[in-house]
Amino acid sequence: TQSADTGIEFDGHGPLQIVNWTAEVHQTPLLLENNALANIRSFRPINTAPNAADAMGDGTLYYGSNLNPTVATTASHELIETPVTFTDLIGDPIEATIVVHGFEMMSNANGAANLPLVSSGSVTEVTYLGAGVQTTLYGGQNGQSVQVPVIPAGDWTISSGQSVVLGPRPDGQAHLIGGDLTIQTNAQLTLVDTAVIVPSGSSVQLGPSFA
Repeated sequence: TQSADTGIEFDGHGPLQIVNWTAEVHQTPLLLENNALANIRSFRPINTAPNAADAMGDGTLYYGSNLNPTVATTASHELIETPVTFTDLIGDPIEATIVVHGFEMMSNANGAANLPLVSSGSVTEVTYLGAGVQTTLYGGQNGQSVQVPVIPAGDWTISSGQSVVLGPRPDGQAHLIGGDLTIQTNAQLTLVDTAVIVPSGSSVQLGPSFA
């Protein structure tokens, strides 16, 4: 947007979702009304009127920027572009679909993606081949990795030395095992705010260390 008193005036009918926005020569680049929510991954206000805020109003703004904008909304949170890796349960990289703060993206062939996250934690939904997990990731924190629970269609064996963590699915449902579940000695399966369902007639076998 360019050369108008107000760049965007938003009244809250659904979230305002913008990937890249350069707002040039405005009295008020962004005005949020009626408790509106705006997610702007890259917000670049240029030559805003002197002594004026780049974003104002009674809404909530999630924004990323390299220009240090002046924000005077009721609530605001800075999005920090943060590298995260995504793997399957055995640690191989996957091209997962990721949704955070309304932005959808994919990890590359090396399982890597940069995500817009807030430092206090952003709830992130990750899916791959129909399976998924919901987790919290933190802006500016390096070394974060997400395992996506791609559970086999039939029997599932968690091998010795393997540690698997299953978190909540994006749809809120339990994780379904297609056959027998075997957890070998020195293997680990951890459930975080979720459940696993084994079908009737199938078995759960635990290694001697679970006795």
